[in-house]
Amino acid sequence: MESLFIYGLKSAGLLTCFYAVYYFLLRKETFFSSNRWFLLSGLFVSAFFPLLTWTKTIYVERPQWSMEEWMAMAKSPESLSSTPEATLDWATLIMGGYVIIALVIIGRILVQLISILVFLKKHPVTSEASIRLVNVQQEVTPFSFFNYVVINNQLYSEEERKSIVLHEKIHCNQYHSIDILLSHLYCGLFWFHPLAWRYKKAIAQNLEFLADQKAMEQLQSPTVYQKTLVKVATGKQAHSLTNPFNQSLIKKRILMLQQKQSQRRNLWKYGIMLPALVGFMLIFQVKTVAQERKVTYTTQSHFEEMYQVRWDKNTSEAEIKEDIERIKSKGVTLKYSKLKRNAAGKISQIRVQYRTDDAEGETTVKSETGIKPILFIKSDKYIGFAAPKSESIIASKVDKEDIQGKEIRIEERIIRNEDGTEIIINDTDNASQPKNGERIVIRKIDASDKPLVFINGKMMDVDFDLNSLDPNTIASMSVFKNSPEALEMGKNGVIKIITKKVVTSDNIKDEEEINAAVNRAKEEIKKVLSEDKSTQADWEKARQDLAKVQEEMLKMKAELEKAKVEYEKTKSKLKKN
Repeated sequence: MESLFIYGLKSAGLLTCFYAVYYFLLRKETFFSSNRWFLLSGLFVSAFFPLLTWTKTIYVERPQWSMEEWMAMAKSPESLSSTPEATLDWATLIMGGYVIIALVIIGRILVQLISILVFLKKHPVTSEASIRLVNVQQEVTPFSFFNYVVINNQLYSEEERKSIVLHEKIHCNQYHSIDILLSHLYCGLFWFHPLAWRYKKAIAQNLEFLADQKAMEQLQSPTVYQKTLVKVATGKQAHSLTNPFNQSLIKKRILMLQQKQSQRRNLWKYGIMLPALVGFMLIFQVKTVAQERKVTYTTQSHFEEMYQVRWDKNTSEAEIKEDIERIKSKGVTLKYSKLKRNAAGKISQIRVQYRTDDAEGETTVKSETGIKPILFIKSDKYIGFAAPKSESIIASKVDKEDIQGKEIRIEERIIRNEDGTEIIINDTDNASQPKNGERIVIRKIDASDKPLVFINGKMMDVDFDLNSLDPNTIASMSVFKNSPEALEMGKNGVIKIITKKVVTSDNIKDEEEINAAVNRAKEEIKKVLSEDKSTQADWEKARQDLAKVQEEMLKMKAELEKAKVEYEKTKSKLKKN
């Protein structure tokens, strides 16, 4: 509603500017043909220019919201939730009134069109040059409608008839009926603007001046033409959608016929609207769009390039070979072996090795249900595998030239993986002795350390960034940090968010649906935990069985030693004998 109101104001302002220029500067000029196009331009410009916009993009950095700030916003979720009060919708009433009046005016125009067509169909039509002449018997003011000219020949002399037909023929040949229809339709759509009706009248007057001027250029007796204007002034009024010969402007038309032709240097007046239109577009039609600039913060400026290879249980061998060829162009040789798949076709075991000119390493991952993702990283300064579980692994540092008998401090760097985990590259306090230069430790952050986020009842991925949400779109937010439910589902709690887009009269997410989604996630977690416990029990049983086997082997070894001693004794006795 607001945008439509602004559009109406802009259109009304532009039409006012065109009418003011015409009324004060062009109305008394004899540039009737130029005035015609100027007035038509006013209709189109005022209707379409407010719809044109130029977009200007500015880049802004999105503020990064910390978890404490999110929780502070959630202290009073009731203050963020608001139920719209039932009030009278004035916007709908105003819009309904506008549409009804516009339809009435446009409907009246359609009725007039139909009545004209019915009138023309009832009377005989003869062709004369480029027009179709309709001779009627009743008393009616001569008029034209597109290429039809209506006249009662019995009311006028032959000379008067020629003057009238010539005038209306000019209307037909220059398609003045289109101007009349457009001005009426414009008034139907912009009926609320008073100047729209005066503008329509100005268009009709100028068309009569134009037809008079062209007719006078072809007639030998201007006096007869002027007398004819006076004679038909008392005739019956024609339809408003036609070009009547009378138009109730007899005095003005006769004055214009005697008006001295305007000098061409006065054409500069048409250019006054150009700076006004340019100013209108620059002031009102430039739309500024703020686009968020993605900012990446790093602790060292030399981390310019990083290449990753990620394989999971669903990765095909073709994809693995494709990744090997891709990373090979970066100076890294990757090899895989001991690849096994379970009954479901998932990768259950794989061994991966990498080698460069300065470093090498390997990792082996096993899981009967399917391996966890393997992430290999190569950056400008570091290389290695991300841990498939929350444990530390060792990766070699690529650059050895800076490690000539001196300790180098490696500032912390955090890398976010595709699976939602984070890798921290930091100091090597607990690293083992270097093999190819100084080593670094890559530790993986356990995903359970992050709070679970539910938006409109849907649980987000573990790598969901709360800063990607616009706080202005949040209707309510609740944070559960120390409750048993939160401690079981996530170490840092649970965040429930409802956005304003779903808080409508037609679609309101009930709190029970959100709790149901949380309970479903809770059951899934319990299921996974129970599976892990059963797996641990299997491992414990296997360990006990292995201990029993080792005990049996020790007994067998003791018996073998005893048998060996008996054998030596028997052997010595045989030698003595």
